[in-house]
Amino acid sequence: MGFTAFWIFTYILLATVSTLDVIQYPDEQTQSAGSTAQLNCSVENVHNKINVVYWYRQGEDGSWNFLYQVYKGGNTEGRYSGGVNEQETAFYLQIENTKRNDSAVYYCAVKQDNIFLFGNGSTLIITDDVAGSPSLLILTPTQQETNSDDTITLLCLVTDTSSQWSPIQWNISGETMESLEDAGVFDKAGSFSIGSQVSIPLQTWNSPATFFCQVRSIHNGGPEEKILSDTGLVQKHHCMMELYFRLPGLVVYLIIITACTVLSEK
Repeated sequence: MGFTAFWIFTYILLATVSTLDVIQYPDEQTQSAGSTAQLNCSVENVHNKINVVYWYRQGEDGSWNFLYQVYKGGNTEGRYSGGVNEQETAFYLQIENTKRNDSAVYYCAVKQDNIFLFGNGSTLIITDDVAGSPSLLILTPTQQETNSDDTITLLCLVTDTSSQWSPIQWNISGETMESLEDAGVFDKAGSFSIGSQVSIPLQTWNSPATFFCQVRSIHNGGPEEKILSDTGLVQKHHCMMELYFRLPGLVVYLIIITACTVLSEK
């Protein structure tokens, strides 16, 4: 095959594969420990029949681990089983008797023309009835940051949370502030934690301003709504903010959660 013919073939192959859509749903779900969780993977715009869908789990260190493959007539493997519709365009993974450490992000993948295509990912959060509500903790800047910068950064950590709670909201002296919320991380026990950072002028920090972060219970709404918050006037946890923002992520993030939990108990 000549050089030009090779690139034409490659272009046609990629163009054909790129029309295939691998869609996972729901994007996020929360289940109680001991229940059955189902993750769905839909394959659209298929030009060659898909017989197998591969499922992967993303570990707390970011690695992807093969978990299970779903195909028509497949076998149950431990707590994992799967199924497929008659058209073989919708595949699902079921996890029986879920445990806290089943909490993770799961990805499905299909193989078409020797190329693996992955879905958008589904976050599964397994909660324990005895776990109660999430915990909030505001991390304030280091002394070095308050001495050298015109603005300072506050971080709100919400640990052991789930989709039953709203995104983190910041309020500075009665004013709602825009913030940047991360995608969250799981620890080995399956606890899901997220963080939100907001930048404020140093002058505001040094003033008698009040500031707090909060999450709201969005389960059924109405009179059952619950608000959890932490306020910077109650306690200031100096937990090495510069370490969080200047070093790459996951391990440092978990170290900070652990360190600040210990600190808050003293």
